[in-house]
Amino acid sequence: MKVSVLRQWVSVLAVPWCACGSVEPPLPSIASVEPSSMPADSRFVLNVEFGGALPLKLDYGGNEVELVGSERVRIADRDFEILDTQEGGRRISVDIIPWLAVGQQDLQVQLQDGRQVVLEQGFDVRPPLNLTGFEIESIGPQVRRQPFSVRIRAQGPDAALFKGRVIVRSTQGNVDPKVSDPFVAGVLDQQFTAENSTESNMALIVEDYAGHIGQSNEFLLSRP
Repeated sequence: MKVSVLRQWVSVLAVPWCACGSVEPPLPSIASVEPSSMPADSRFVLNVEFGGALPLKLDYGGNEVELVGSERVRIADRDFEILDTQEGGRRISVDIIPWLAVGQQDLQVQLQDGRQVVLEQGFDVRPPLNLTGFEIESIGPQVRRQPFSVRIRAQGPDAALFKGRVIVRSTQGNVDPKVSDPFVAGVLDQQFTAENSTESNMALIVEDYAGHIGQSNEFLLSRP
């Protein structure tokens, strides 16, 4: 992100520094992590919000200001790429893939200038949930490439605690998305589109990252 240094700065939370390296910009802090705890077998989107000053690098020769952005996130010994950046770099989203080591883990954000922002024991990895599978409510006839909504429910003693995402496939043709949205209290209402070269019967299959599976009834997928 670059802007002219001749413009009036609109954010008092950004602290500039000289590109000559005589002064190092201050580090922001990690103000919030959402969610702050998830089971080891769950795939989910982690949102990290910064507090304090966001460092800016000044290039006086080029008359420009450049935000020192975030490069990646590390939890325990695993690195994750940043999925999205919002609010001018103050909030980042990260796609977390199982399996993280169980326990309280440090959360580190690697900045583009090589420095790190660390929240010690900032994320709690819980043991896997006790699930038995997934139930997919009955699906009626559908039309190729036309969106349709499906309700999916986690099953088992910990079903109401499931907030993860599942892998999606079909017995015939193709279905999108291939990874679902997050469940809410063990329930997900997800829109899908399906594609096949011919009119056919197909079923949806969902699977979490611990191998729990659910399969729908067979339904007719017809041409428009």
